[in-house]
Amino acid sequence: MSPYLKGILGGVVLGLFLLGGVQTGEAWRGNPNIQGPYCTKARQQAVHQAIENGNYAEWRSLMEQRPGQKRVLDVVNEDNFPQFVQAYQLAKKGDFDGADKIRLQLGLPPVYRGN
Repeated sequence: MSPYLKGILGGVVLGLFLLGGVQTGEAWRGNPNIQGPYCTKARQQAVHQAIENGNYAEWRSLMEQRPGQKRVLDVVNEDNFPQFVQAYQLAKKGDFDGADKIRLQLGLPPVYRGN
């Protein structure tokens, strides 16, 4: 393989890696105590309020307004939203292990615990 082609392939791989990292880093990933880097305080409060109220339609509408939320929207639906709310409530209380059990059943990654 030519060095030129290796450089192009390396750049593509690096670009995909960085793009994946940006999408993953945008979400609070189940930890209600952490505000994502691109989330405003007002938006965060609206999302938390929709979850606490069990308002799936409002929550989904808020999620659809942000890029990088596709994974959670692919997984959480109106039928399993109550389990998502339960995981949120457990994480809010600091029971990350309990929240993780539910999140993994839903097909979501474990709660982000910080660095």
